[in-house]
Amino acid sequence: MASAAPPRRTQAQRRAASRIRLLDAALECLADRGYAGTTFPEIVRRAGLSNGAVWRHFRSKEELLVAAALHSEGAVSALPAPVGLDRLTPEEGLDSAVDYFWRNYVSSPAFQALIELLRASRSDPDLSAMLSSVDQRAAELVFATFARLVGPELAADPSFRRNVRLVGLTLYGVGLTAHLRSSADEPRLAGEVKQMLRALFGLPAPA
Repeated sequence: MASAAPPRRTQAQRRAASRIRLLDAALECLADRGYAGTTFPEIVRRAGLSNGAVWRHFRSKEELLVAAALHSEGAVSALPAPVGLDRLTPEEGLDSAVDYFWRNYVSSPAFQALIELLRASRSDPDLSAMLSSVDQRAAELVFATFARLVGPELAADPSFRRNVRLVGLTLYGVGLTAHLRSSADEPRLAGEVKQMLRALFGLPAPA
């Protein structure tokens, strides 16, 4: 017996899917071509959509790219946490959080895309204003993800947000200078970030 045809998506579902395709294509283009080389025609081509699709969702290139940056933050926060976090010591939980962000964020093209946006915003007031308007929302996603990874004990530490903010700024520096290092340097650098994070929480350094 022939299987039933899958149900047709609603207009809202198709619109949401098109928006995600545009956001993913924008991130990919930013990482490949930089801000100056990221244009609406190239994003549309990579997304496999029509020119009109962009204008139905976004009023400007800056609006699209800032939405793409926030989309990448949300995608990282939505990833499943590693199995067995509840069995880790606080020290191991911090190490696991650094590994999670290093693997899913710092080493990703989406992170390089965000760095391209930050560079461009220095000379683009409209882009700078838009990034500033979503900065706190992006930070809250990072705080929530870190809290989920390290557990309630460390998340309740009075210095939790300060410590996570400092590590976040460190990871931006890591991403910004990635092209100056070989991949062989990454484990050592990740270990130094773990050591710094443990020190911020007053925990013993890795053996």
